[in-house]
Amino acid sequence: MRKLIPLATVAMACLSLAACHGRGGKAPTGQVVATVAGKEITVTDLQAEMAGQTFPDPKTRKAAQDAVLENMVVRAILAQAAQKDGLDKSPDFAVQKDHMEQGLLAQTLQKKVVDGVPAPTAEEASRYMTDHPDLFAQRKIFEVDQIQVTQSPDPNIVAEIGPLKTLQEITALLSAKGAKFTRQPATIDARGADPRLIDAIIKLPPKEVFTFQGNGVFLINQVIATRIEPFTGDAASSYATALIKRQRTQEALSRKMNDLIAQGKSGVRFNPQYQPAKKPGAPGSAPTAAP
Repeated sequence: MRKLIPLATVAMACLSLAACHGRGGKAPTGQVVATVAGKEITVTDLQAEMAGQTFPDPKTRKAAQDAVLENMVVRAILAQAAQKDGLDKSPDFAVQKDHMEQGLLAQTLQKKVVDGVPAPTAEEASRYMTDHPDLFAQRKIFEVDQIQVTQSPDPNIVAEIGPLKTLQEITALLSAKGAKFTRQPATIDARGADPRLIDAIIKLPPKEVFTFQGNGVFLINQVIATRIEPFTGDAASSYATALIKRQRTQEALSRKMNDLIAQGKSGVRFNPQYQPAKKPGAPGSAPTAAP
């Protein structure tokens, strides 16, 4: 089996940037932090690589900057070597480059939408807290008896769970079907949970069993007790502001992406052999009964 050698290991072949690139040529100045066989690495390039990182002091930042710059130099050296071997002309590279370019363009478009979402005002945060007392002044924490299905359950099993009224019945069904699960006490805190989930739980009749997907795990729950721990003050206001911004961002992204996809699909043509199957409810397909 071939062993993959990390890029950081390859970098060890060159003991220092100075040793690798300190011979001959004029040292770059201004906005150019380094050159690799004439190819420039700029301040903008370096800042982009370090975006999102924070440092406790200038010394730590300098050490991190040196490490990032060294990786950039090594990557440029290896990329130039690959080009000399003509690897950038291979069909496999062309396909991967196209995939990466499309992915990067899509991410850049999403970032543009996100950056255009306005920040909530203090008044909006205060109004949100008033409109959602179960998350703030009357913050709910639910003690639940919870079944965690560690693998995505068969849709048929999920359908069979629907009519069942107790966790005992559900555990018996899961055991009979050979599903992997655990049952243990848990808490669902309104702070940190999706507000729609909290609203739905509050509207349930007492002892009603409910399910939802959480962190890749299928969860089956029954509320045993509810306690109130108010969430107020500056921390609550900051949380409300972040929550509003996240919701606005999700709505803006969904709206923009859905509009673009809907418009773009009108120009898509498929080879008949690869024509996707029509989804239920799509124009021209047979309708399905609501469950």
